Amino acid sequence: MMQEPRQEEPEVVDPATIRARERSYVVRRVQRAVEYLLLIALHLFFLLAFAGNYNVLVALLLGGSTLTLNVRLTLMRENRRLLPSRHRERLRADAFEAVLFLILVVVLSAGSVLLSSLMHIDQREYTTYVASTLAGLFLGGLLGELLWHRRVYRTLPLDRRARLLEHLPRSVILPYAVTRRWRRGV
Repeated sequence: MMQEPRQEEPEVVDPATIRARERSYVVRRVQRAVEYLLLIALHLFFLLAFAGNYNVLVALLLGGSTLTLNVRLTLMRENRRLLPSRHRERLRADAFEAVLFLILVVVLSAGSVLLSSLMHIDQREYTTYVASTLAGLFLGGLLGELLWHRRVYRTLPLDRRARLLEHLPRSVILPYAVTRRWRRGV
């Protein structure tokens, strides 16, 4: 005889705790959005500063493709934040995403040497292509988070919202472990 999976009991939380969680969630989202906007502005500055030194179509293609890819990855990441901390799928996907980001960093770092010698691209042109790629990356993260919040967050039960808050880093820039230590007062 097969047993049905046990349903989790919904968490019973008092209204003050709910309001505190919602405030914390809003503060984190606002801080993350401000960081994303600052990072995007920084990279747009490079694009404007070196205007005329690069092919605009190439910059748009790099930025647009990175934006599209990162919106999708961000939507998937936001859904993974609803899973338990030690969930195998979550751990595997987070590790895969970290490896992808590491590969991007290596490609961007090594690309300067390769492209300057093979295709005779100067440092300013390469810098703008990196800036357009990173602007697309951060804009994709921002748009993905905003889109996910608008579509999914309000439909979540309180226990899933609490899990999301537990897994949502306060900062885009600082590593997750650092923000966790600050929350604990270490």
